[in-house]
Amino acid sequence: MRRNREKARIGAKRVEATRTLLTIGEASRLLHVHQNTLRRWSNQGLIKTYRIGPALHRRFKREDLAVFLVEEPQRLRADTSRLQKYLKRAKRAS
Repeated sequence: MRRNREKARIGAKRVEATRTLLTIGEASRLLHVHQNTLRRWSNQGLIKTYRIGPALHRRFKREDLAVFLVEEPQRLRADTSRLQKYLKRAKRAS
């Protein structure tokens, strides 16, 4: 009986921990970037990612996103300027 209670407590802590983490969709909406951009930043190690579950889904903490916004403003500007250059080239080509 005691063991079941301990398992239930551990399970509740895990559920609570995953509720505080943001999915890639939530984080991308918060940062106003595409999910693939967020994946790329994660792969490059620019933003801290937590992998959960057997499929290793990406999750993000709000605090980590705030730190990223403070420390990486040049990266955000660079990505949008690259997009603007691409759009200009595409417009000229058509």
